[in-house]
Amino acid sequence: LMADLSEFGHGMYYFIEEAPMIQEALTQEFLAARAVIARDVQFTLQLDPRLEVEKVFANSYQIDGSTVRIQMGDLSAGELRRLQLRVRTPELRSGNHEVGTVLLRYRDGESNTLRHEEKALVLNSGRFGSRIADSRDTGITERSLVFEARYARDNAAHAFDQGSAGEARRILEKSIALMEQSAQKSRKIQEELGNSKEYLNSLQNNLDHKARAQKQKAVRFQRYRLEGC
Repeated sequence: LMADLSEFGHGMYYFIEEAPMIQEALTQEFLAARAVIARDVQFTLQLDPRLEVEKVFANSYQIDGSTVRIQMGDLSAGELRRLQLRVRTPELRSGNHEVGTVLLRYRDGESNTLRHEEKALVLNSGRFGSRIADSRDTGITERSLVFEARYARDNAAHAFDQGSAGEARRILEKSIALMEQSAQKSRKIQEELGNSKEYLNSLQNNLDHKARAQKQKAVRFQRYRLEGC
């Protein structure tokens, strides 16, 4: 509910575990509000119909056929947001292929003027062998695993809330195995691996109602903060 309200109001919400966190959250929001440079940021991707969108790593988005709209809210000076999708492509001949366009729309933070910028999406297809692994952006791989882990915990929390503890455990075990098998062993991935294992263990323990509610809220909050990770 809090995530939905914050999205509708173009705002933010925080999961407060301890009283000192209130000051930290308010300070962060006041500083951000003073330096907003773009409001109501939205990306619209018009993709080639042959591309199949498998997953959008964002909190607020809509898919309508080959059109994907992603809402990013307001951006402050120096703030970093990452936009990531997973798509399945058809077999293409070697070379560069224009597979769509991306349109960025936002309102200027000072003048409230509507601005937009459009660029083509180009896919380079071919047989690259080991060069794929050599040129792969490890940062993208890391973020994908982090996103997947948080989505998995959120899905597991939903399954648990619906009374399916077995399904929740299966979701977490699959996510944990994916991280353990990955060649990426960065600090962030190890942290997510630890969080997923800790949550799996918590599902197997008989927590009281208050502790269980707090654990579920914490998991869902991590999922909500995906865009900023």
